Amino acid sequence: YKLHSFDFFLLLFLSVFGLLFILNSFHFIPLYIAIELQSLCFYVLTSMRKNYVYSIEAGLKYFIIGSFSSCVLLFGISFLYGFTGFLGFGDLSLFLNNVFYNDLFFLIGITFSILLISLGFCFKLYVAPFHWWIQDIYQYAIPFVTFFFALVPSYVVISSMARVYFNVFDVYAWEWEFIFSLCGFLSILLGSIGGLYQKKIRRLIAYSSINNFGYLLVLFTYMDYFTLTNMYVYYIVYIFNNIIVFLFIFSILRKNIFLSTTLDNIDDFKGYGFYNKTVSLF
Repeated sequence: YKLHSFDFFLLLFLSVFGLLFILNSFHFIPLYIAIELQSLCFYVLTSMRKNYVYSIEAGLKYFIIGSFSSCVLLFGISFLYGFTGFLGFGDLSLFLNNVFYNDLFFLIGITFSILLISLGFCFKLYVAPFHWWIQDIYQYAIPFVTFFFALVPSYVVISSMARVYFNVFDVYAWEWEFIFSLCGFLSILLGSIGGLYQKKIRRLIAYSSINNFGYLLVLFTYMDYFTLTNMYVYYIVYIFNNIIVFLFIFSILRKNIFLSTTLDNIDDFKGYGFYNKTVSLF
């Protein structure tokens, strides 16, 4: 798309900066600020095609849904602080594992805060039933931005979730395991069925992401560090497959083989096997 602007690379750099901060956050407030930093960059990156109304619409939709999910996450964090007085992961882990209240009000408050935080993370990971906004973002963003969204942010969200739930909320595993099991099952079901009816390649990739994150959430419900290792192995395989698909698309766009199309539809790839059998087989 020949983006002769420094804004694109600056926003890309700032988003990676925010993602690295998320990976190194051991406190809910820096975690939330880092999530907001990378989210604001993602909103603008989605709508970089200024002359394309659907790109602006996708960016606005991303902004609205992302802001709502951030409010849900922050609401859950505020409830957690109100009932415990701590927001550091180490302090919360010591408190929740060693302090037991028989007060029903305290148990309801902690349960409600974990529920809100889990829903906020599910929005960020766009698993079902919070997946209905991601298809437009994958479809109408710049292909390289779609490639970046499909690979990098989800790994960071999964890693931060593993740190929060395995180290902090392990005592209340019965609650978030149920939520993630339900969202994982719906993601596998709706991602598989929805992908069958897609005619556009990037929407198909979006449903593939929903489906794969469903499998990751199902693995996530087994609170075991060996399972966590298997989850990361599964994600590495997922990254490898996505890299192959996007490199295939980028190679065709770079060579301008099909000058009459933008490679949006799956039908646009007809006949490429006759042109390059090796790449098609790979």
